[in-house]
Amino acid sequence: MIQGKTNLPYTGDADYDFVAQMTPLYQGAVDVAKVELQYGKDPELRKLAQSMVYSQQAQLNFMRTWLQTHQPAPTSKQ
Repeated sequence: MIQGKTNLPYTGDADYDFVAQMTPLYQGAVDVAKVELQYGKDPELRKLAQSMVYSQQAQLNFMRTWLQTHQPAPTSKQ
């Protein structure tokens, strides 16, 4: 089951944390959309699922590439 929050710790770098937290959520959405495409029968929902897979997969690719080339900025956590 997809949960609304990840268990990843926050680093204090808002940019890094945003991408790190969103990546697994988007992957979960893509996975569920693929299940709809495989087993769903409603044409409108299948169309929505296909659109989600297309758009969110592109965003996932961007986020994964971004994470590979960035590290959290040093911050002073208080």
